[in-house]
Amino acid sequence: MKRIDAVVKVFKLEQIVERLHLIGVVGLTVAEVHGMSPSTEVESVFHGQRYTSPSSPRYQLTIVVMDDDAVPVVNAIVRAGASDSPGDGIIVVSEVLDVVRIRTGETGAPAL
Repeated sequence: MKRIDAVVKVFKLEQIVERLHLIGVVGLTVAEVHGMSPSTEVESVFHGQRYTSPSSPRYQLTIVVMDDDAVPVVNAIVRAGASDSPGDGIIVVSEVLDVVRIRTGETGAPAL
């Protein structure tokens, strides 16, 4: 199994979720996060004063899939999440040793 963590721009979430649903992904976790890098700096005005914030709001998606489904999921996120501008996000794919569904105690693939 693979765990896919993607940090994406807020306004791209709906498009990404729609694309994931098209390829059969129905379970994912979404969390609000703040990204910090040179490409995520945000200029704003507050009470007439300009300032730069080192972070900008993002969503982090966490998806656990079977090994064969990892590449299509990553491709779907890249296609739907790209805006061709800096700060589009990042995707990390890692190995999952096991998954346990709390309610039923199921483990492995049936728990997904």
